[in-house]
Amino acid sequence: MKENDSNYLNQSQFANFLTENGLKYDGAEVKNYYDRGLIPTADLIVSGTKYWLKSTVQQYCQQKQRRLN
Repeated sequence: MKENDSNYLNQSQFANFLTENGLKYDGAEVKNYYDRGLIPTADLIVSGTKYWLKSTVQQYCQQKQRRLN
């Protein structure tokens, strides 16, 4: 995986994506929710760093938005 691969988002990018789409998340919340099994399992883990496919994050965001409406 290349460092600038736009298909994958790390934990802070995951939080930023959600926030940009109307859901208030920060990196700590993503970590806590991940640890509690409330967000999707990481699609890739490299040297302990979790990465999610952008499509995984988009799908999760859409599910959360539907629940809120």
